[in-house]
Amino acid sequence: FLSPLSAVPLVTLAGLGLFELGFPG
Repeated sequence: FLSPLSAVPLVTLAGLGLFELGFPG
């Protein structure tokens, strides 16, 4: 399992990607 510090950027990028895909514009 990835350490919290290593997972932060991955979660952030994934969250922003899903946010933009779910709410275009």
